[in-house]
Amino acid sequence: GCDVIITKDKGVSRVHAEIVVNTMKMLNPRHLSTSVQIRDCSKYGTFVSKNVGLKKKVHEQPNKEAALQDGDLVSFGTGSATYKFCYVPLILFNCSSNQVDRSLEQKISSIG
Repeated sequence: GCDVIITKDKGVSRVHAEIVVNTMKMLNPRHLSTSVQIRDCSKYGTFVSKNVGLKKKVHEQPNKEAALQDGDLVSFGTGSATYKFCYVPLILFNCSSNQVDRSLEQKISSIG
């Protein structure tokens, strides 16, 4: 995991939210199905918006989770801590099919 520390906003909890990268599944090489979710763990809220306008309250979504898409704006607490989510795919090519390579594929997939 990786921690992002926000010190300038008292409305941001110590463990405010979690970003979860689901395991990559290769259903179709042209359409990767990796998804990224944000889970609200806070008192003052986590918000997602497609632009500077309307913000979706993550804590009002099922399981207090919302999907993140490339370019989404994520705000924590009172809103002065706002960040742009950027999804950068990691593409690896493996041409062998032995057991070691399958193990490597599982490990790489687990990092998203």
